[in-house]
Amino acid sequence: MFFAIYLSIQVYLPARCVVDGTHCRVGWVMMAHQLDSPTFFVRRASGQEVPLAEIDPDRTLVHVERGSTEARFIVRHLCEQIPDTVAVRVIYARPQREEITPCD
Repeated sequence: MFFAIYLSIQVYLPARCVVDGTHCRVGWVMMAHQLDSPTFFVRRASGQEVPLAEIDPDRTLVHVERGSTEARFIVRHLCEQIPDTVAVRVIYARPQREEITPCD
């Protein structure tokens, strides 16, 4: 009986997270679904907003492999590496949201 309950929890929770499109701490987040990497936009001192794909087309400056979990660390890196950067805007695909972080 215990094994049946344990197994059902191990299957139900990750399946629910995949269907809902959210990340779960319990389960197979790494293998359960496709990762949607966030989109980065760099706001220059002139007020122009440029997609990171135009600044770094070869992905030598930054490469997001683990989706939104590592995006928060990349913003500070972009502020340090790209001259005249005032802020970085990040658009997350799942769940749909947007964050603008000013550079200090």
